[in-house]
Amino acid sequence: MTEKVLILIIALALDVVFGEYPTKLHPVVYMGFLGRFFDKLYSSKKNNAIAFFLGMFSLIAEICFWIFIVFGMSSI
Repeated sequence: MTEKVLILIIALALDVVFGEYPTKLHPVVYMGFLGRFFDKLYSSKKNNAIAFFLGMFSLIAEICFWIFIVFGMSSI
């Protein structure tokens, strides 16, 4: 229990000291870039089946990308 409280206090202190990530490093910005890229890719398709499969591909690709990032960062 005390370990979790200590981790929370350290995390809050780091947040106060360093603040928010810069836009260039913020993960949500990259999620938006990927989402916009895939949206442009499949929204121009007239065939609904193709748009659906490209949309599913974009979802899976984005999830895999973030899993790769998270596990890559945890191994550092």
